[in-house]
Amino acid sequence: MARKQRRVTTARNSTSSTSPSPSSQCGNRQNYGMMMVLVAIITLQIIQQLGQQSAGMIASACVKDTPMSDGVGAVNSAAQAASPANAATAAIGKPDATLARDERHGGLAIVSSFNHLKDKHNMAPKRRQKFEYIQSWYESLHKFPDIKGIVFNTMYDSDFQKEKTTDQVKFIDVDLTSATSLKCAQKSLNDQRFFHIEEYLTERLQGNSTHHDDEPLDYVLLTDGQDITFLRNPFEYMRATDQLIGGKPNLFVGSEFEIIDRGIEWQNGKWQVCFGMEFKQRRFLNAGIIGGHVSVLMPFLRAMNSRILSSPNPFCDQASLQLVTMEMFADRIITGFPLHTVFKGEQGENESTAYIKHK
Repeated sequence: MARKQRRVTTARNSTSSTSPSPSSQCGNRQNYGMMMVLVAIITLQIIQQLGQQSAGMIASACVKDTPMSDGVGAVNSAAQAASPANAATAAIGKPDATLARDERHGGLAIVSSFNHLKDKHNMAPKRRQKFEYIQSWYESLHKFPDIKGIVFNTMYDSDFQKEKTTDQVKFIDVDLTSATSLKCAQKSLNDQRFFHIEEYLTERLQGNSTHHDDEPLDYVLLTDGQDITFLRNPFEYMRATDQLIGGKPNLFVGSEFEIIDRGIEWQNGKWQVCFGMEFKQRRFLNAGIIGGHVSVLMPFLRAMNSRILSSPNPFCDQASLQLVTMEMFADRIITGFPLHTVFKGEQGENESTAYIKHK
């Protein structure tokens, strides 16, 4: 996964007079993704045997002449023109020596389960307390002992929390009178989650957490709850990918593909309402899966929340995601298979080889 292959571009074959069909592109992506997973695993095994110095040389050799893969989509020129200079970009993705040394596959998975407002996103009343809203996430997470989970909560009562709290998963009740809650009170439940997650991670990284979190924090994965299933350990994939390219952290994000034409129309409407722009990509990122090392995830969250607050519309998490990733992370987005299955698509063999099933 060389740096070139993560560039956000649709002009992959500018010198060619013909373009491959969507089905052949999808097949190429799947084959290439699986090849890279195998390369990553083999590389990590060699790392353990030969030591840090030799491993770094091997990882560099693996990356050097890797063919270009499919990107996320063309950078929206209107988004670039509207992009303010952001000082946070200077802090993104500085190589971290600990990435190349870390042989664990653990990490922190976070979901939110809110019902303190009506579910305006789905035009529905307040949600009742139901386990099904987090069941697939909760049950599949417990298949991987290295993964810890946190549920940011306004839905489940103390009896439910006591029953479902385990050595791997705990619940954190959100204080709706806090400064963070008041700051995002006019936003949708989907948008509000990012503010509470940023606050929690900031306090934990600064050693100020009041939730008895003493373990070191490195890789974090933010997902939906109801429609997410862990098929394999996604932290293994994220760590292997980052190590393969010399320890430079990437942003791992879900995406939707060309087959969802109605989704493109919906996304364009959101862009125009939130930021007065047109969305011109044929494929867009999805906020239901966002993860990576904290050195890249924290700048993302700060920029994401700043963008959400900049719009008077309460439903701008998806549009803000597109804008922030284009402005700040265009050259380091990892998305699609094998990170996740095809969104709302027929999975076939992908379901046994992808790391996360979405929808």
